[in-house]
Amino acid sequence: MKNYIRRQLLVCLFSTVVFAANAQFAPKREMRGVWIATVMNIDFPIQPTTDDARLRDEFVRLIDQHKALGINALFVQIRPMADAFYPSNLVPYSRFLTGQSGVAPANGFDMLAFMIQATHERGMEFHAWLNPYRVSMDNPTPSVFAENHILRAHPDWCVFYNKRYIMNPGLPQVRNHLNDVVAELVTRYNLDGIHFDDYFYPYKNGNEQFNDYSTYEQFRGGFANIEDWRRNNVDLLIQQLSLTIKKIRPRVQFGISPFGVWRNIAKDAEGSDTRAGMTNYDDLYADVRKWLREGWIDYVVPQIYWTIGFSIADHDKIVRWWSANSAGKPVYVGHGAYRIGQGSAREPAWSDPAELPRQIRLSRSLPNVRGSVYFSSKSLINNPLGFSDSLRQNFYRYPALPPEAVKDTSLLACEPPEIRPITTENGRVVIRWQQSRRTQRRQPFQYVVYRFPYGKVDFTNSQNIISIMPSEAKELVVYDRFSEGEALLYAVTAVDCQNRETPPDDVAQIGSSPSRPQQSPPSVQTAPRKHVSWWTMFWR
Repeated sequence: MKNYIRRQLLVCLFSTVVFAANAQFAPKREMRGVWIATVMNIDFPIQPTTDDARLRDEFVRLIDQHKALGINALFVQIRPMADAFYPSNLVPYSRFLTGQSGVAPANGFDMLAFMIQATHERGMEFHAWLNPYRVSMDNPTPSVFAENHILRAHPDWCVFYNKRYIMNPGLPQVRNHLNDVVAELVTRYNLDGIHFDDYFYPYKNGNEQFNDYSTYEQFRGGFANIEDWRRNNVDLLIQQLSLTIKKIRPRVQFGISPFGVWRNIAKDAEGSDTRAGMTNYDDLYADVRKWLREGWIDYVVPQIYWTIGFSIADHDKIVRWWSANSAGKPVYVGHGAYRIGQGSAREPAWSDPAELPRQIRLSRSLPNVRGSVYFSSKSLINNPLGFSDSLRQNFYRYPALPPEAVKDTSLLACEPPEIRPITTENGRVVIRWQQSRRTQRRQPFQYVVYRFPYGKVDFTNSQNIISIMPSEAKELVVYDRFSEGEALLYAVTAVDCQNRETPPDDVAQIGSSPSRPQQSPPSVQTAPRKHVSWWTMFWR
C-alpha cells in the first residue's frame, strides 16, 4: 500500500491535470535572483575592511533583506578585477574586499565560504559571478596591485583599451589561467553556479582599436579575418570551462549574462528586430546563441535594460527573441532595476511604477523564460517607486523553487522525508518531520512544506506552499495557523542540490474530515491527525 501511495503521489506532484497551473498566482518554479556587485563597492561591502565581524554582519543583513522580498538566488561578484573575494593560489585578494590588493581579512576568515553557507542556510542558491577578462578599472597604477596580480605578474597578457587593461582573449595562456581559476573555485567551494557577465572583448570606444593584431598573426590558424578569430577565442574559453566544470562537479550550473541583443536583424535575418548600437556577436565577439545550441552553458540571463515599446531596443521583442532562441535552456531576464525612476525623453516609461511589473508579467507568459535577475542589490533595497513592495506583496508573495537547470544523472535522488505526528499548540498546527530513516542516500538541500484544504491537493500551486526550509535548519519544524472545525492536509517534500523535488511519502491530516452524504472510504476517519491516501483526497 505504501508503494501505491508513493506512485500516486508522484503522479499528483508532477501533473498539471488537476487544478491547472494557469490558475496559480505565481509559478511554483521561478528564478528570483539579484546581482550583488562588488566592483567599486557598488553593493558590498559598503566600505572595504579586514574586519571579519563587520563583513559577516553586513552580508547577513543584505541577504536577509533580499530573502524578505522573495529572492531565491544570489549572483555575487567574487572576481571583479582579476582578483578574489576568497583565498586563492592563483590571484590576490581584491582591494574591494579589504581595501588593499593582496591583503586578507583578519583571523583567516574565508569570505566566500561564509557567503555560501549563509545563503544556503536561508534556502537560496549561490552563483559565483566572475568577470573573466577585466584586469583594471580606469587609469590604473600598477603599483596598487599585489605582486601576483596579472597586471604585474603577466603584463604581456594584458591589452590597454579605453583607459583600462583587459586580458588578451587570443592568448592560450590566458584561457588556461581562467580555466585554472574556475577549477579552483568549483573544486573548493559548494557553489550552485559559475556566472559570467557581459564583458568579453571590450565595449567599443569610438574609433579606438583593440591592439591584438600581433596575437592574431601568431595564432590566427585558418581564420581569414580577425572578427571570426576573436569569436573563436571566446568560444574556446566557454567550451573549455564548460568541460572543466562538468568534469569536477556536474551539478554546478554554468551561466552567462550577456548584453541584451545578440544581433540586429539588419545584420542577420535571424537576429532580433532591433537597432542596437552594439551587439554581442558583432562587437563583443560573444556568440551566446551558439553556446546555448552547443550545450556549453546551462542558462542565459540577457541584460534587457530597456522598456517595453522602446523603438531602438524593445524589451518585449528582445525577450521573445531569447525565448525563441534558447535551445531549450532556461532564460532568466536581466532587469534594469537601477533605471527605475529615471525616465527620459527616449524612455519615459522608467518613471512609470508599472513598467517592471509589466516586464515580469511578460516573462511569465513566454515559454523558456523561467524567471528574473535584478541589477542590482542596492536598487532593490532602495525600493524605487515602490517596486520592491510589489515583489514582496504581489509577484513574490508566495515562495518558489528555482528551476531545474542541470541534469546530473550521477547523483542519486533524495528519499522523501517522514512527517512526525502533527499536533496543535496554542491554536497553531505544529508540523515536524525528519530525513528518511530507510536510507541516507543523499542529504536534501531543502524541504517544501505544503498545506491543502481537505480534498483539494495541488502540488503545482505555489499558494499551497507555506515554507521552503533549508535542510541545514537547526530544527525541522513549521508552525501554521489553525481554526476549530478546519480539516487540513499537510505534505513535506525534499529538494536536492539540482532542484529536483521528491514526491512526499504521505499526506497528514489535522482536524475532522468534512461530512459527505454518501458513504466514505473506510480509510478516512474523523481523527486529530492521520495519513490519508492520494485517491481518498480526490474521491472527496
